[in-house]
Amino acid sequence: MGRGNCACRYCTERVEIVCPMCLNKALVLRKKIEIRGQRFCSRKCAQTWSGRIKAGHPFCACGCGRPVGSQSKLGFIRGHNSTSANVPSPKFGPANWRWSGGPKRPHLSKEHRAWRELIFSRDDWRCRRCGQRSAAGTRLLLHAHHIVPIFVDPVRATDLENGVTLCVPCHRQTHRDLGLHPRKKRLSERPVTYRVERRSQRIMSTSRSFRTRAAATGTASEMQLRRNLER
Repeated sequence: MGRGNCACRYCTERVEIVCPMCLNKALVLRKKIEIRGQRFCSRKCAQTWSGRIKAGHPFCACGCGRPVGSQSKLGFIRGHNSTSANVPSPKFGPANWRWSGGPKRPHLSKEHRAWRELIFSRDDWRCRRCGQRSAAGTRLLLHAHHIVPIFVDPVRATDLENGVTLCVPCHRQTHRDLGLHPRKKRLSERPVTYRVERRSQRIMSTSRSFRTRAAATGTASEMQLRRNLER
């Protein structure tokens, strides 16, 4: 039997250890623990640990026993300073230095999202116009429609009595019926005179751009035009 191919229990038995660097559990051969003293899950963790110890980095101030990196300014490993009284807690909302006034659109606010979920749950996730329901296996996008638009009465933006659940097609059709967002007619549905006018506008814009380009290029374009006319 060649070297390293021993199938005895001593050479094949694995023991679970907890890596002191990443705190992950790993299965390591028992003989490596007894002979080499292995206590890390990988070479990366072992090299990181030894490199920080050789560089003289202190251990984490939380008491976990792990050496901190070179970028640590407070003596903590990232995520280990949540219970420290010297570290300020993260600031959210207006207290944050990057606060710009909150969401610029009403439908992105927390109040509108909570109102939207209440409308859906009240209507049992069912469109009140066509009766379709959003369920497992049925992909149906739902919208929370304001019966009285927000621009008419902003106070009722989060009023439960002012909301109704509609699917996307019914929501669009409801807005068209109210005249809020009339559907644009397709080019084939518009009169012939409109199509002729649009075509003439495109031709005029093309010829105008050609004349501008010819004036910018100078004599070379003029000579080319003369040659084309002579042909």
